Parts: sequence; C-alpha cells; structure tokens
Amino acid sequence: MKLPLFLLLTISPLSDAAGQEGDEFRYGESALADGLWDVAALHFERLLATSDLEPEAKIRVAYRLAEAWIRNGEPAKAMDLLSQSFVAGDPSVHFWKGQALAGLGRLNEAEEELAKATIPGHAFTVEATLTRAALMLSLNQPEEALAGLRELAASADPAVSFEAKIRQTGILLDLRRVEEARRTMPPLDGLPARKAQEASYLEARLLLAENKPAEAAERFFTLMNQRSGQSLVHHHAAVLGYADSLAARDKKTEASDALLAFIQANPASPLLPEAFSRLIAWLPSEPPVTHPVLVRLEEWATPAGAVPTTARSGLIEGLITPDPVGSAGPWPTAAEAPPLRIEATFALAEGLHRVSGPVQKAQAVRLMRWIGLNHPLHPLAAKAWLQSAKWLLEEGKGERAFAILGYLRSGSPTPPEGAEAAFIQAEEVYQQGDFKAAGRLFEEAASEMAEKQDADRARLNASLSRFRESGIMTTAFTAPDGKPAENPALEADLELEQALAVKPPEEAQAAIETFIRKHPQHPRVAEARLAAAEAALIVRRDETYAKAQLDTIAEDPAALASIPQERYALARLKLTELSGDTAGTINAAKAFIAAFPGHPAAAEAALTLGRTLYDTGSYNDAQLILQQLAKDDTDPVRTQAALLLAASSAARVGTPQSREEALTLFDRAGGVKGPLNALVMMKKAQLMIELNRLDEATAFLRKWYQSLPAEDSLRLPAGFLFGDAAYAQGNKNPAVLAESLAIYDDLLKHPETKPADVHRIQYLRGKTLEQLPRTDDPTQKRESEALAAYYSVLKNAENPPAEWHFLESSGFRALEILERAGEKKARQALSIAREIAALKGPRSKEAADRARDIQLKNQIWED
Repeated sequence: MKLPLFLLLTISPLSDAAGQEGDEFRYGESALADGLWDVAALHFERLLATSDLEPEAKIRVAYRLAEAWIRNGEPAKAMDLLSQSFVAGDPSVHFWKGQALAGLGRLNEAEEELAKATIPGHAFTVEATLTRAALMLSLNQPEEALAGLRELAASADPAVSFEAKIRQTGILLDLRRVEEARRTMPPLDGLPARKAQEASYLEARLLLAENKPAEAAERFFTLMNQRSGQSLVHHHAAVLGYADSLAARDKKTEASDALLAFIQANPASPLLPEAFSRLIAWLPSEPPVTHPVLVRLEEWATPAGAVPTTARSGLIEGLITPDPVGSAGPWPTAAEAPPLRIEATFALAEGLHRVSGPVQKAQAVRLMRWIGLNHPLHPLAAKAWLQSAKWLLEEGKGERAFAILGYLRSGSPTPPEGAEAAFIQAEEVYQQGDFKAAGRLFEEAASEMAEKQDADRARLNASLSRFRESGIMTTAFTAPDGKPAENPALEADLELEQALAVKPPEEAQAAIETFIRKHPQHPRVAEARLAAAEAALIVRRDETYAKAQLDTIAEDPAALASIPQERYALARLKLTELSGDTAGTINAAKAFIAAFPGHPAAAEAALTLGRTLYDTGSYNDAQLILQQLAKDDTDPVRTQAALLLAASSAARVGTPQSREEALTLFDRAGGVKGPLNALVMMKKAQLMIELNRLDEATAFLRKWYQSLPAEDSLRLPAGFLFGDAAYAQGNKNPAVLAESLAIYDDLLKHPETKPADVHRIQYLRGKTLEQLPRTDDPTQKRESEALAAYYSVLKNAENPPAEWHFLESSGFRALEILERAGEKKARQALSIAREIAALKGPRSKEAADRARDIQLKNQIWED
C-alpha cells in the first residue's frame, strides 16, 4: 500500500524539522511509502538510538519503526518496542500492537487491541503549503514557491495535485520557462467547471508563449464568453490574452478595438493598467491626432460636462488650462477622480507625445502634471512627474524639469522614481560642467537604486564626475577672470586615464567604450582600443569584439605605430589562442619570443606556447619549454603554472621514468607559494593513484585533508581523492575504507556541499558500505546501509536534477542489490527501476527495460 505521505507528515513534529533528525525521518517516510521496509527501519532505528527527541516525536518515530518491522516480517521486534513504557499511555499504541500480534498469529489478542485503537486527525497540510507558495511568490522568491508546490504536485489526491500543478504552471510562465511549464501543465479532461476554466486559461497562455496565437485566441475567446464560474481577474485576463493573441498575428488594430470595448464595459477593472499599457504599445510611432485610440482615450480622460476637442486643437477643455502650472507654492489636491479617468489621462499623454505637432507634446506634459498635482497619492503620480520632466529636458526647459526632479527626490520615503530622477538630474548637471553636483547626485541615485547593475552604473559615473572635478581644478589653464577654464583636450585625456585606471576589467571595458564613442578622433584612441581589446579577452573572452578593435588599429599604420608593439602582439597571440587555432597559436608564440627576447611579456608567450603544446599532445616539447620557463622566470605565479603543466606533461608521456619526473615536478610546484597549490596536490594524488602507490596516496591525502579547516571548500576534492585511493585497495584494507566512509559522512555536512556533490557522496558511501563487513555479522556486508545511501539519492533528486551520472548510478546500484535478493525483493526492485525510468534521464530506457524484465521474470501482475 502506498501511504499518503503528505498526511502522515502533518501528524509528526519531525516532518518539518531541519537538520539530520528531520532528514532521517523524511528518508524513513519515503522508504516506507515505497515498500523498502528494511531501509525505513534503518532510518527510524538510527533516529531513536541517536536523537534526544521530544516525547511526542519519539512516539511517532516508534510507530514508524514498528510499522516497518511489521511489514518486513519482524513482528516480534515491533511488539517488544511497543511494550516499552514511553508508548504505553498513547491511544494509538493499541492499533500497532494489534498489527504486531496479528503478525505473530495471536489473533484474539490482536482483535482486542485493535478494538481499542483510535486514529488522530490531520492538519490542513495542503492549504498551508499552497498559502506558503503564494507568500513566497509575493516576496519574489518563485523558486521557493515552486519547491513548495512540487511535493503537492506529486500527491495521489487528484484535486491536490491539480491545484499544485496549475500554480506551478502559472509561475513557470511568468518566469518564461515555457517548456518546463508545458511539462507541468495538468490534463484538461474531467475537471469541474471552475477548474476547467482556470486550466483552459493557462493552456491559452501556454499556446501564446509557444507562438501559437491562433489556437490561443480561440481558447481566450471561449473564456471571454463564459463569465460564469470564473473569477473577475481571470475573466478580464482572458480578454487581455485574446488581444495579445491578435497582436501576435499582426492584427494590432483589432487587438486595440477589443481592449477599447473591454475598458468601456469594465471601467473599474483591476487590470486597467495592463490594458492601457497595451494600447500605447500598439500605437504607431507617430500616430495622427485623430487616431481612434487617442480619440477614445480623450473621451475617458475628459471630465463630465466638458467637450473633447483633441481633433481640432489638441487641448481638452475643462481638464487643464493652457497656461503651465508654476512650480512654486503648495500643490492643490482635487477630489479623487475615477480610476478610468486617471489611467486614461496617463495613456493619452503618452500617446499625444508621439504626435509630431508641438501643441500635442505640450499638452502631454500638462496632462502628466495634472495627474501629479491633483492625485499625488495615486500610483501613477510619480511616474507622471518623471515622464513630464524627461519631456521638458528634451525641450530644453531644464529649470522646470529640475523642479520636478527635485520634488521626486525629496519624497519620504523616496519612490522608485526618485532614484531615476537623481540619475537624470546628475546627467544634466554633468553635461553643464557641474561635476561636484553630478558626483553627489550619482551617489544619491546609487544609494536608492534597487537593481545592483543600475547602482553600479551610477557609482561609476559618480567616480568619473569626481575625477573630472579634480582634473579641472588642477589644470594650469585659466580664464580672464582667474577661474579655471575649460580645456576639452585635457579633459578628454583625463577621461582616458580614468577609464584605463578602472578596475576590474569588465568595468574598465565599459569605461573605455564610453571614451571611444565620445572621442573617436582622439590622438590616443588606438591605445584605448588596445586596452578595450585586452579587457575583453580577459573578462568576456569576446574574440569578436577584441578582433574588431585590433583590426581597426591595424588599418591605420600611424595608429599602429603609436602603441606598444609587444602589447599589440601579445593581444593578437591571446586572440589566436582563444579562437582555437592551435597551429596559429604555436607559430605566433614562437614569433613573439623571437621578436621580443628578454621582454617580460616573452614569459607569458612561453607559457602560452607550452600550454598549447600540451593541449595538442606534444608532451615532450611542452615539458622542455615549461621547465625552461620555470627556471628563468621570476614571477612565482607563472613559475608555479609552468611547473604544474610540466609535471602534467611528464605524466602524460607515460614512461616509468617520466612519471617519476612528474612526481618530482609536482613537488617543486607545490613548494612555490602561489594560487595553484591545491590543484598541484590534487594532480599529484591522482598520479599516485594511477601508479598504484595507494598507501602513499592515502597517507598524503590524509595529511592534507586533516590540515584543512572544517569548512574549507578544498575538503571536498581532498575527501573524494582519499576515497578513490581507499576504494582502489578493495578488501585488503578495511580500516582505510572505514576512514573514507567517515570522511564522506563529514562531507555531507560541509557547507559547500551542493546537490550534485550529495549525489556523488551518497553513491561513494554506498560503494564503500558494500565492501565493509557488518559489525554484528562480519560474514555479511553492510548492504542495507548501502541500499539506504543509494535510495536517498533517488528520492531526493531535484527537478531538473543537478547531475545525472551519480543519480542514475545510485539507482542502478540499489536495483542490483534488490535483484540479488531474488523474488522476495522483486516488487521493490520493480519500483526502483520504474523510478529511475520516470526521471527521463540518459539511462531511462535501460531502466524501463529492466523494469519489464523484472516484471516478466517474477510474474508480477498488477490491476
């Protein structure tokens, strides 16, 4: 019987627990549900023996352990457990004693115990999970929401599963993960009316996202005409979806007509902002003032009793006066207008500003100001002020624009538009030459911006402003009045120096690009292009961009002669290496070394030459070049890299002598204090394992592992290598195997351990446990514990999995253990094979074939 796990979890205080105790309980529950009684018993028994549990939790664990033993044919052990004093007073003990007594054949006694049994009720687990998912979504944590819904989506209860999958699909669509949304979408057949409409709406959204607008429009249209059974938001969203489907088929006029009719019929719709934003997006870039959308927007924006006259003058009588409102003095607040009027006014302003005539553009500014003045608390108020300020700046009306921007910046709390206002104002004062004010405003914008990328851009501009400020103040050029005079050439030089000094390289490239765009004819533009190419090769590995900059330099002989030739040649060498042209890289590196002997960059070229020779399999030549470089170079970082590659080359040559040389070179590389020490130790250990010098390898790795702090990320590779060396010794050294098992247990608790690492660790634990004898019966191996390790990987796989190899390998190892047990474990083996197949991984077909073979061989027939 498959147990309804989400119900069981609600009655256990351990089900939501964090840490090892919670994990043990969850693993036991999963094993119990899948019929792996011995694995379940192992987890529950361990939990009882090692944990200081609260009384209620201890009773629940005892019941799970008793159930596992009863199902596994060990009712006597269950009866002994249930007779202990800590469960004696709990009403549910009668139920489990009855089961144990029945397993012992003591039927009369079993009946008496069962008659006394009661089953406790359960909390609202489903509702709580759905509510939490909605909360996480509102907090902009969609992955957490999806994780919470995933367990419910697997529920055996169709209603629960449907509700979870519908919500998952909607979230995935919002995240634009269309293929995953399609896989998650539940079937549409056999649903109640309300659920069918909800599912149909999501199906329409999916079709539209899959670029099937005609099919999507058909579904949306059906929902538009079935108001009954839908929520207001869903019904209105269907109208918007229908319009989107039309627009996706280049029918923007029909789409706009549909939205105009919708707004007219639903002036208080909660989706008015979404509808109006679509209307503006679908307008032509320069619409006529008589465009039907603008005419209708004017009608909605005009107050009752006034006559719309946009078609004649572009002004709306009664809405505003032709005279601009002054920025001084208190701003009045009018009676709150209906939502339709405010939304329509904002959209009308955006639309009129696209009209080519100056009258309409002025009208657009005044409409935005009307929203801000008369409805300052409306969500559109700050947006309206900001947009009007941008338009005023475009018209050269900076004083009026600055008054608006200052107002937005002075809000408490500052609205999101306040940060953008500070940035816009900073750009303006920068262009005016007030770099001190620009720097302060850019810093203000950075402190208020929510997005890190925007904040970083503002801080970079603040830095440039401060540099411009100090540069101008220190120049020797003065105006007749004694004040510093502008010197464009000097200022451009200072901009270039600032750009070249920026760190790290990705920010440097952006700053240099800005300089090149502003000063394409600057005398040092070739130097700027070279620096931009170097930064691109370091950070983005953008060979197309770097090649374009270098080619532009080469096209002008004077420009090429103005830059350091060794830097240009080295950049060309790096570009050739990045392109994958190994022959060209080898030739370019040799040419560089010949052209610039003794230059510091020649060492870099030599390292590139040795690395490329290694990559092409010329290990002897690579070793010679790299050993000579390590002998001559004074840079410890490059020396260590050369020794590491030389050692790797010697190991690849493959002769006994070269491999011994490799070990010596690894020791030399490890003796250099540099950033590659950990990699050197790993490579050396791998070579010792390959040479079958396993005792030396385990001693070397043990010393390294024990020297590392408990939370050092290097414990992971060191522990894995120790396990490899220990496992390679087989049964000859069980003490080392036990030591590697202890290391794997430590790694499971390591803070740097990722899901993919857990798969690998549990797989290696299982392989090790299969080699170790049981403490209670040394003639038997610890297969049950190995099975539990493999099973934990299978049951805790992510969707999609973090990796496939160890996940599927764990599943197949578990399958082999169960198959060795023969007919008595056939059903469990069949279950495991099917679970592997259901993962849809690279070996899913193999698992499906195994499942079929197990079913046929053991004649397992199911209803």
